[in-house]
Amino acid sequence: MNTHTIPLSRALVAILLACTGLASAAPCSHPLKVGLADRGIAAYRTPSGYGGISVEILRELSRRTGCSFEFLWLPSARLMLELRIGKIDIAATMLRSEDRDVYAQFLPYGYTQNYLVSTRSSGRQYTSLESFWAQSTSRLNVVRGLMFSPDIEAKLLPARQQGRVEEVNDFETLFRKMAAGRAEAAVMSPWVYQWYACRSALAAQLNVIAISEYPQPRLGMYLSRSLSVEIAAPLAATVQKMLSDGTAQAIFSRFMDEAEVKQLFASGNAALTSDGQRDRRQFADSASPSQIRSRCKNQNQRTKECTE
Repeated sequence: MNTHTIPLSRALVAILLACTGLASAAPCSHPLKVGLADRGIAAYRTPSGYGGISVEILRELSRRTGCSFEFLWLPSARLMLELRIGKIDIAATMLRSEDRDVYAQFLPYGYTQNYLVSTRSSGRQYTSLESFWAQSTSRLNVVRGLMFSPDIEAKLLPARQQGRVEEVNDFETLFRKMAAGRAEAAVMSPWVYQWYACRSALAAQLNVIAISEYPQPRLGMYLSRSLSVEIAAPLAATVQKMLSDGTAQAIFSRFMDEAEVKQLFASGNAALTSDGQRDRRQFADSASPSQIRSRCKNQNQRTKECTE
């Protein structure tokens, strides 16, 4: 029997490739520029390259979509500015805000928690952000350009106006100040304090308490709204798939204690992907110097494994 080749239309080919999983989910014609800033075990830079939770999320996103990413290391204060003016396509390890939503699309892939980290040298042990304002005359240190949840930002505004908040350029500078006794307390995420405390003698000198009186913020990346829908939509769908299939949470577990990850994700993924009222769940957590040293031992080993 004679056979001949029947030409397939481009549309049919696309359908067949999609059904078999052979098509690239995001037809990126060039590498997308991704801005990274110092976020401890969420995003760090070593002589061998970039690593951390957000970096691994992006690498998995690249693997699934076929889009390639070019990582750029930026100061925190410039990260969203570079996205807004079109110099980068994606900003990673960000919190959502209404101002940012105007020029970028937020894709959540996890939760974070704000911690009050203070040195033991003052002899005071704070139980909340409010107790710091009430008991201490020191200024609270924050990294310039780093945004917190709206509730904490609202509390920081009058403190800034009263000169009770001091901004520093980066976390490395902040921890040097704490080690030298020139900074008593700061607000930061668990992956930041673990990364820096675990690489200095400060692990035995810190008190750490979750700022649990405020809602837990979502963590994610921002896509520039200048990206075409053909690129942005598959990226968004793939991030959501990574949440639903447990990949995102598994990546967090590579860098954090399992108990910490379960605590962060206790509300589940539904609140992450919902555009409605954000999750109001609160949790209390604290870490003594001995607990910090234990976390450091585990976290240092996990980071070593992830960078080898």
